[in-house]
Amino acid sequence: MKALSISFLIAAIGLLSAPFSSAQNDAEWMNIGLIMPQCFEGFDVSHTPKLETKLLSIIAANGVTAKISASRLKIGDDADMMLLANGIFCYPRFEIYDEQTVNTGMQNLTVIKCNLSLFIQSVDQGVIFSTITYKITGSGKERNQALNKAISEIDTKDSKWGVFLQQARTEIAKYYDRNCSTILEQANQLSQMNMTSEAIALLWPIPKDIACYGQAKTKLVDVYKKHINVDCAKTITKAKSMIAADDYKTGLYLLGRIDPASTCHAEAMALINKIDAEIDKKQKDEQDTAKKEREDARELEKVAMQSMAQVAAAHYLNKPQRMDYETIIIKKD
Repeated sequence: MKALSISFLIAAIGLLSAPFSSAQNDAEWMNIGLIMPQCFEGFDVSHTPKLETKLLSIIAANGVTAKISASRLKIGDDADMMLLANGIFCYPRFEIYDEQTVNTGMQNLTVIKCNLSLFIQSVDQGVIFSTITYKITGSGKERNQALNKAISEIDTKDSKWGVFLQQARTEIAKYYDRNCSTILEQANQLSQMNMTSEAIALLWPIPKDIACYGQAKTKLVDVYKKHINVDCAKTITKAKSMIAADDYKTGLYLLGRIDPASTCHAEAMALINKIDAEIDKKQKDEQDTAKKEREDARELEKVAMQSMAQVAAAHYLNKPQRMDYETIIIKKD
């Protein structure tokens, strides 16, 4: 298959409710990312965004809330991290399987027949939960017009899409119900090897209504505590180097990001207090505001959940080979 360069649009497809978060609605436990290539074979640059819009409309038309990141995914964007954390993605294939030129008597028309296939899959586990193939036809004076017409013929309200999404929801729940004990054991092994990011990514997607949810939540919190303590030591070292270089702004930012539940939080606070006198009033005001926001936010469980989601999401972003559109497709050919 011809290699394609790829970009990621992450669309939150709310199927039930976000894991481990009591603040989420029970009707929205699973976020699924939509992976789109920059261009399908036979497309020009205008066709892929049109197809992307259609796919997002399909999601919305079937009673599912879809959120789109205004920019491409970036590490550190809290909203994007929440969308990516589950590691479950929907990706399309668009195949032009027949193309003809038809003389209507007055003009020649290009007629193309296409298959649009969608797959919902766990990237890490390689499990496909639901698939659908949708046949469409388009015609026009030129090939581009025919393709535009074909994309416009995708009926976003067709009941087939609802069946497709419902099957995904059912199969995702079945998968975690069958494999939960194995996942818990794998997470425990990863944690023992200090691969805490991988363990969090493994535990995070387990749905609330699965029997071992309670065990998974307990294990997730334990692994997260270990993760922030390891991460804390690294952050302290980096912050000290920034401060030594008189880059107080970056140093304070890093120290301010240290989780209050971590073992080195007291050391971070001591460093902040030590350099308070060395920064100007504007910087200090900004630091005080950020500190107050953090302290207020920490009272809410959802902030800790967002931090865990960031870790899980970064796991996928830091392993681009697992996110590559071509790799996902080729594995199933």
